[in-house]
Amino acid sequence: MSCFIELLRHHEHDFLHQYESQLNHPIRQAIKALLRCRTSEQHKMSWGCAHCHHQAQHPLSCGHRHCPQCQHQTTTQWLQR
Repeated sequence: MSCFIELLRHHEHDFLHQYESQLNHPIRQAIKALLRCRTSEQHKMSWGCAHCHHQAQHPLSCGHRHCPQCQHQTTTQWLQR
């Protein structure tokens, strides 16, 4: 998990309280998306094996353009090109 997201998760209340007047709606939405990314709060993707019938569910990523977890691979690929 991203260090930034962990910091945000641990200090979310203080951060929102201190910068409340400076945060517009899109920023608040981004914070919520980052905090939900790949957690049990997010929708899940189901995977199943046709051979052994094992089922597994994995939380989806948020896909937000500012999320370090979601965009890391995209950014890395872009830099390599």
